Amino acid sequence: MEKELVEFVVKSLVDNPDEVSVNKVEGEKSTILELRVAQDDVGKVIGKQGRIAKAIRTLVKSASSKSNVRYNVVIEEKDEIDIERANKALERAKERIENKNDPNLDIKRAELALKRALARIDTFNS
Repeated sequence: MEKELVEFVVKSLVDNPDEVSVNKVEGEKSTILELRVAQDDVGKVIGKQGRIAKAIRTLVKSASSKSNVRYNVVIEEKDEIDIERANKALERAKERIENKNDPNLDIKRAELALKRALARIDTFNS
């Protein structure tokens, strides 16, 4: 429901609604909604001093208040560099998980980073 809400609101705000995509990455305690819009529409989604972005986050928080899941809305622009960044993030996440002897390793955070990187690649390919 939260994903559809964000998608509906943002498509109403931007000039390029076909370029809007919302990707849901679920973690154990929180869920990330990755919002991607065309480069020209980033300013419209963020708004002056971040007011529009804050309003979107407030809507999501209100919509999800009865569930025990915390949602984070991350706004990103679509560009060709995204796939390179996603692949690099995927490699870093894999390395962190493979290095299990690291005392500073938080396996849950590493797994979430891996899921997020895979979701970014999936979004770019769709």
